[in-house]
Amino acid sequence: MDAAEPTARRTRSSRRVWVITALVVLAIYVVANLAFAQSGQTKLDSGPGQVTNGVNFGLALTSINSTQGEMTLRMIGIPEGEFLDERSGSWAKSIRITMPFVTSGSNTADVEAGTPVGGTEDFSFLIDGDPLAYPFDQYRFGVASDDAPDPETAPITEPAPLLIVQEVDAAGKLTDAAVPVGLFTPDGLQGWSEVWAAEADGNSLSVLLTVKRSGGVFAFVIVVLTLM
Repeated sequence: MDAAEPTARRTRSSRRVWVITALVVLAIYVVANLAFAQSGQTKLDSGPGQVTNGVNFGLALTSINSTQGEMTLRMIGIPEGEFLDERSGSWAKSIRITMPFVTSGSNTADVEAGTPVGGTEDFSFLIDGDPLAYPFDQYRFGVASDDAPDPETAPITEPAPLLIVQEVDAAGKLTDAAVPVGLFTPDGLQGWSEVWAAEADGNSLSVLLTVKRSGGVFAFVIVVLTLM
């Protein structure tokens, strides 16, 4: 047998392995890009819809700080009906928004009559989750069931009051007037998949939000592990 033949076979075998590896990496890369293109999606699983006489809120998740157990929501309120001055495009009535689960700063925000419609503001809220489970970690905003024996350790399964809206009179005092609230589908955060379940009870908007990493993150992790 020619001594060069085993060497040639090993060379061809090595090339074949490299070609297969390159094709696998390329396929994973393509899948990762396709998955990232589908990330940042939001699903409004259930909600009160929008109101025609009250305030509709848009809530966009802008960041998640998993180590501190916080998420940041960008909020916009759109007045409708008697709360909107259509001629000037401003708020016709003053309101106060109370957010029980805000983690820093004031948990209230006042919007005075005459304020132009369209301003946004960011607020940070508590979330529950395990960052050590990356990339399979997921986070939730909400509360445990009332039937849970220990609400502190029980899983989050129910909507929590995200915001409460009250009308403020000309003297700056809160009134008992009803302020109907609605929700329109928010934009998604890139790299995450969001499922919102919301309900309105009078002037309160409660939310159960589940956030988990998108398929693109899983694909990226696979690419990194493959290249190691």
